[in-house]
Amino acid sequence: MYILRKTVSLFLTLFLFSFAAFMAFQIIPGDSVVAMLGTEATPEQIAQMRSELGYDRPLLTRYWNWVTGFVKGDLGTSLGYRLPVADILRDKIPVTAALSVFAFLLVIIISFPLGILYSKLLGSPLNSLVVGANQVVMSIPPFFIGIIFTFIFGIGLRFFTPGNFVSYGQNPAGFWTYLFFPALAIALPRSAQTIKLLRSSILTEMTKDYVRSGTSRGNTQNRLLYVHVLRNALIPVITFLAMTFSNIVAGSIIIEQIFVIPGIGRLLLISISNRDYPMVLTIVMIIALVVILMNYLADLLCQIVDPRTRMR
Repeated sequence: MYILRKTVSLFLTLFLFSFAAFMAFQIIPGDSVVAMLGTEATPEQIAQMRSELGYDRPLLTRYWNWVTGFVKGDLGTSLGYRLPVADILRDKIPVTAALSVFAFLLVIIISFPLGILYSKLLGSPLNSLVVGANQVVMSIPPFFIGIIFTFIFGIGLRFFTPGNFVSYGQNPAGFWTYLFFPALAIALPRSAQTIKLLRSSILTEMTKDYVRSGTSRGNTQNRLLYVHVLRNALIPVITFLAMTFSNIVAGSIIIEQIFVIPGIGRLLLISISNRDYPMVLTIVMIIALVVILMNYLADLLCQIVDPRTRMR
């Protein structure tokens, strides 16, 4: 029943968001057809294009056609490129997906060992230094880190050439090398946040009765930490990581601009300036789909780690 309720909630949320997003684009000022044809287009040409695009149909009919087409993979036609949206996104989505997954893996690789180590520094002379350093990294926005990386590692040390993106098909090693620094720029602030949360969660668990009972039975602090405490401490971290991945996908929009990466983020900003609403609506829906799915998976993972969450 728990999974069924969450699944129903998932589809209901997706439906409500898709409807709200579609309606929002209908009331945004500006005429995308005029933007596509130009200001010198005649009323007859504008009316003909509206008819071809289906803009003369009732609003709910247009929504139904769009949402059913989205489910089937028919994403409509880009007003700016005059090509199917699906064909344009076919090359863009893998790039953004690779960047987002790479950044997410870096968050896990960085934050888990450092978060555990950080929790052991309580009372140590290094504690204040580590707290301050973590707070500084956490407060720096990814785009600023990206700019610094571009100047230091791109222009200065020439570890990569800014703007010279290499596709996976051309050079797999060059592709991942180019994505490393933008992924790290996204990952560092998120890692600092995860480290702080993991440390706080571990320290909270260490004060509970089951830890004191385990200590009285002769268990070492490390055994209690890795066998018992971590499992409970990870519950809030799992939920936070789902939100982190969602933020990473959203944050890639700006990072792709800084590093000139041809992903959906860069395409989204170009499409907004061109009033290419079919493209913008599709990208926004894809990002929302990732966010909602990650929150759904986080709920299921928390339920697996701690079945008591079903009751809560």
